[in-house]
Amino acid sequence: MSRVPESTETPARRYQLAIVDDDPDMVNLLQRIITKEFEPQIEVHTFTDPLQAKAYLESNCCDVLVTDIQMSGMDGLQLAEFAKARNAWTQIIFITAYSTLERVQTAWETGGSHYLQKPFKKQEILDAVAQDIAQRVHWQLAMLETFRRAYQHYAATEPPPIPRTCQPDEAFSQNGNS
Repeated sequence: MSRVPESTETPARRYQLAIVDDDPDMVNLLQRIITKEFEPQIEVHTFTDPLQAKAYLESNCCDVLVTDIQMSGMDGLQLAEFAKARNAWTQIIFITAYSTLERVQTAWETGGSHYLQKPFKKQEILDAVAQDIAQRVHWQLAMLETFRRAYQHYAATEPPPIPRTCQPDEAFSQNGNS
């Protein structure tokens, strides 16, 4: 189930995925697995420093954030909160070797879509990414349909008259300043 749904109605841009883990080997492994499965549909950005990832998120779109929870400088829960504050549509996949019931609950409350316990199987991460992108496509198509219907509704109705106070002053228009 790890393929991103094909749709001619979705935006032409590649989906942006960020991987954040203080273990460079894990980052490299996830990058290889995800890139091999989803390229060219997904562009992968990698970080071993959560503060660098935060700086990236400040000025870039991120559709899916794959983050470890326990990292120095900033934990994955804080990073996820920051990502969600910047873009509520960002999907969060938490990966961790240290799991407690409290952490799982906090991850869900933070807006996590998936919570994977290390070591996880390759197919688990691929399925999580595919599900998150499919959810994103579903939301985008729903929004496009909403906009299309709103446009059709307003295009089919007579626009309301402009109140006289909002129309240009005749003297202003006659001076060629319109």
